[in-house]
Amino acid sequence: MTKTFFQNEIPKSIIITLLGVVAILCGLFTNSENRFFIGAILILVAFVLYFVSVYLIAERNWLDVRAVFTGVWLATLGLAALRLNDYQEQWERKTWILLAVAYLVYQIGATIGVMNGDRLFATLKNISGKVQLKRISFEMNENRLFPICITITLIGMACFGANVAIKGYVPAFSSSTTAYVDFYTKFHLFAVASTAVSGLCYYCIKTQPISLIKKIILWACIFYLIVLFPTLVVSRGVFIVAALSLSTTIFYLNKRKLTVFILCLIAMAGIYLFTSNLRGYSDEYLDTYFEPSDVEVENLDGEGGFQFSLPPKLSFLYGYFTVSHDNFNEAIQNLEGYTWGARQFYPFNVILRIQSISDVRANGEWHQVRPHLNTVNMIGVFYYDFHELGVVICTLLWALIFGLMQSFHMKAKGPFSLFVLGFAMNPVALCFFASWVDLFELWMFWGVVLIIAIVACLKVNSKQLCSE
Repeated sequence: MTKTFFQNEIPKSIIITLLGVVAILCGLFTNSENRFFIGAILILVAFVLYFVSVYLIAERNWLDVRAVFTGVWLATLGLAALRLNDYQEQWERKTWILLAVAYLVYQIGATIGVMNGDRLFATLKNISGKVQLKRISFEMNENRLFPICITITLIGMACFGANVAIKGYVPAFSSSTTAYVDFYTKFHLFAVASTAVSGLCYYCIKTQPISLIKKIILWACIFYLIVLFPTLVVSRGVFIVAALSLSTTIFYLNKRKLTVFILCLIAMAGIYLFTSNLRGYSDEYLDTYFEPSDVEVENLDGEGGFQFSLPPKLSFLYGYFTVSHDNFNEAIQNLEGYTWGARQFYPFNVILRIQSISDVRANGEWHQVRPHLNTVNMIGVFYYDFHELGVVICTLLWALIFGLMQSFHMKAKGPFSLFVLGFAMNPVALCFFASWVDLFELWMFWGVVLIIAIVACLKVNSKQLCSE
């Protein structure tokens, strides 16, 4: 039977996307008088379109890459439109237009990816069936998963211990507000990389026929990797990346998805706020750095009203959600040159060590509202590299990749496709804060997943070796 117009996914996606674009373009008309109204519209539309996307096009997948991006992108733009901190200013018209264009092309790319991931799965499966190697083959060995989890966790703990020995302190117990920044060494990189195995620990608990003792050990590993280690190093970034990956794994491996989704959000918010408090920022420090405004709100009749300013800790949280968008506007206002892809290539340069690439990143333009507020949203680096063309092409390409990752996992249902998707949720869910695709950490986690997959699946044909 032929589907009607509103039963087809494509028309519904088009309508949702156009509504989101229109909501963002409302920002073109924002000013000091109506910014609360425009901001409220964006936030309301964000929630409505998120739930509509989940129910109408995502088959109640609360972590669908299109729905999550819609909710986060529009909601944080709405918050930024309120302009509750002094460093914020009215954005350029070009800024709002590019933010809307980015949303449009992201939805196009992600939808194409989601709709074609099954073809990618079939193609790769066909290719893998034809490729035959004499000495080696790849087949999941479930018995290897538990020792892999334990080994990587122990390596991470050893690297953390080495880091403490080198630096002579644990950031959580230091009175310095920069202790977590000064703590970095090469050992810290391996300690952070070990958190990638948290999802595999949960996968073993949920799917493998292992003893109660082993399950307890795996839960202890998860607690160390997700809670204890990020808390001790006072790194919200490490926690968020690892927690999003683990939450994605938990979400897809459980049937009561909405309940699991809400519980994961509550747990992540609680631990995030706790680790933020451990940084020891005083109210005076937060007031100085985030500059909460004295906001006057008039009654609808123009008479009376009230005045308020955000408490320091709320101003800090508000800045976390909005400052990257403000920095994008700074780039729109001031950027002159191009970096020609050097910023997005930088993660590979951590290994390749091409000096010219490092020089471009170190000496290139970087515009921000304040020297200490230095992040930029997902499309910011695309703009630094190729300006408007970069925003369109790079956003489209990465959205396509994220959509393919999601659809591929929905078809494959394998642990490693799940872990790859889990780390992809960072640039999707945290699109308001950083580009992620230009950070080494994201590629490092994907690399760790690849290594784990090889170790878990590699099989050497000893009989073939003997016969030769």
